[in-house]
Amino acid sequence: MALLDAPIHANEAAYERVVRRAPLPVVAVFWRRDCPPCEKLDPLLNQLAREHAGRLLVVKLNVEDAPEAAKREGIQRVPTLLLVKDGEVLARGEGTPPENVLRRWVTYLVGEHSHRPEHLPTGPAVPLDGTEAMRQPHVPSTDRSLARPVPVTDATFADFVRSGVALVDFWADWCGPCHMIAPAVDALAREYAGRVRVGKLNVDQNPRTPARFGIQGIPTLIIFRDGRPVQRIVGVQSLPALRRYLDDVLAGIR
Repeated sequence: MALLDAPIHANEAAYERVVRRAPLPVVAVFWRRDCPPCEKLDPLLNQLAREHAGRLLVVKLNVEDAPEAAKREGIQRVPTLLLVKDGEVLARGEGTPPENVLRRWVTYLVGEHSHRPEHLPTGPAVPLDGTEAMRQPHVPSTDRSLARPVPVTDATFADFVRSGVALVDFWADWCGPCHMIAPAVDALAREYAGRVRVGKLNVDQNPRTPARFGIQGIPTLIIFRDGRPVQRIVGVQSLPALRRYLDDVLAGIR
């Protein structure tokens, strides 16, 4: 059988078979028409499919043809890349990542080296609902709902931290130090809008998530990358100190 040396265009019915149950590592890309960042990514996807034919599958899914798959994977902007091996999503990123970073991930997926890259950076992306302007990396979003902390609950927590970088402030109304750090958390939401999701979770109203992460004192702030905790900050910290933590995570240092 001929090697697949070009991206596969898959629909809803084929998603599980060609992505989650594929015999090879997969670069899955959710896209749609009239999406400039999607078009920009195409040449690199074609190159990767040719260069790694027989060892890697590049799968493209138009969100209009696979809406349920997009919903299950929490796709909010396109293009969104999922890097999958043995049915597990190892990394995800919105927008067009730097070519060298994506190539480093691909060589890891196909077994050319054993050092797992830190994360998949975000890039320019188009929202699915059309209510935001196209998001650019490191540029504050014009959507003011992203410019203040988002209330997070046990029910919404997984979706909130699922992709990209997110900071969650674990707090309670009766906690004096929580109110002391609140202005700094508000400032982070404004300053990092479009790059970092900032949320606040009330530990009294939502006990399951604090228990899961072993929260013993508040305020505790945890920074997540692609759903994984990468930095824990306990107690009151200055705004400059919090900025340094976030900058290190965004740079891939932590």
